[in-house]
Amino acid sequence: MFGRRGQRTRGAAVFDRVLDLFPDPLAVSGPEILQARLLFARYPSLSARDAIHTAVVVEHGLEGLVTADRDFDPVAEILRFDPLTM
Repeated sequence: MFGRRGQRTRGAAVFDRVLDLFPDPLAVSGPEILQARLLFARYPSLSARDAIHTAVVVEHGLEGLVTADRDFDPVAEILRFDPLTM
């Protein structure tokens, strides 16, 4: 997103901040891909990328995602935490 907008420096800063907050990202492997396929079919509001994010949450037994993206709201398997209300 930042790269397409010509804001690569800002994008790198956001990336670095996310790694500070979450220094051990979770891997995407076979179980997550299979779960993503099921979620993608079940929830028309999810893009393929959103289905991957959701699958990682589900497969790792996490509670939900921090995102302003309301496309996650119909997904019964997770909670969406709006960063503006946290």
